Amino acid sequence: MLIESFSGVRGVYGSDLTLETAKKYGEAFYISLKKKSGKEPLLVIGRDTRSHSDAIKDNIILPFSEVIDAGVIPLPAVEQAVRHFHADGGIMVTASHNEPEFNGFKLLDETGAILPAKIMQSLIDAASQEKSIASIQHAKHQMIRLKRDEALSAYVKLLEQILGEDGIEKIRSLPDKILADPNGGAGIALREILDGLNITNIILINESAGNFRRKIEPNGASLKYLKRHILKHGCALGAGFDSDADRVEILLPDGTLADGNAVLGLVADKVLQQHKGSTIVINDATSGSVRKIAENHGCAIEEVEVGETNVIEGMRRCNSPIGGEGSNGGVIIPPSACRDGILTLLFVMKIISEEGKNISSLLDSLPAHFTKSEKIIFSASPDKTAIRKMAKDKVCRNCRPSCNYC
Repeated sequence: MLIESFSGVRGVYGSDLTLETAKKYGEAFYISLKKKSGKEPLLVIGRDTRSHSDAIKDNIILPFSEVIDAGVIPLPAVEQAVRHFHADGGIMVTASHNEPEFNGFKLLDETGAILPAKIMQSLIDAASQEKSIASIQHAKHQMIRLKRDEALSAYVKLLEQILGEDGIEKIRSLPDKILADPNGGAGIALREILDGLNITNIILINESAGNFRRKIEPNGASLKYLKRHILKHGCALGAGFDSDADRVEILLPDGTLADGNAVLGLVADKVLQQHKGSTIVINDATSGSVRKIAENHGCAIEEVEVGETNVIEGMRRCNSPIGGEGSNGGVIIPPSACRDGILTLLFVMKIISEEGKNISSLLDSLPAHFTKSEKIIFSASPDKTAIRKMAKDKVCRNCRPSCNYC
């Protein structure tokens, strides 16, 4: 089944997701950007390392006469490239955390962020038309500029801006080694990024492009094998990325996975120390421990529906210094406008260096929280009342008496 949502489009390549699908979305996106800008739109495109990403890229950019090809780089770097090149929009060809037989794309606005839900829905509607909607507008004279090095350099500068000169120096001076596993995805650019930052205490494995050595989604099961690498190299922790590197999960030396809520809470605790009285934006699947951390700093919580675009819109509305989805690895810190696995890992390293404590001690110092996740199978058109009742019976029954959900 082709999945089309405000988070992007994805499906099994060659069956659910075809080159015709890519063409239709490229056409719809081109028309939308041209109408908004009033001129021929400038597009930035990047991709992950899946074997079919090049073919999708070539077909989705057909209508565009001006294209900056950022090559194989992480999604957060593509988003920064949109801002850096003052483009009208961007595309990341990726199926994110899905397995290699999948592919897809994420569409970005002029700020580099995932398109707002309303705009994305209009593109889904346009692309669903049986016939091609703008074939006559395929660019006859297409100018494609290869700008991977400049895009990566702009992303390095973004990291320096967010982490600060002192923060970068703290990371460099951390005596512990850190293990990072891009798993052959777009995160393989991490070596070049670290060279740009002059950071040498991160050990990289699985850097062969497109060679996915484990399940692409980083979780407790797929990252379990990192424990032996952590012990072999004497690392303080291991980090695993998905294929576009906007998501990261952290494995502790004992082989347990750090909860995404805890990682978000750890970074939020540090950021909110410098922004007391501000607002942190989270999704409604984020642990109450993050709420407690915000309260400790006199900060408010803005809770939005699941979906990165909802978090970003909430952050803009509240002028938030940090946001994120505890259910997904990756923290959002402006001026970045997306989850960023690389930034999250570097920020955690900065905290470890500043506090002089190991990752387990830092996580244990956070407010206690308990999370239960369970997948429930429903029919194609489930009754929402039945879903709420089942959730209440299965999950909420033993939670706090004043459960907001119930």
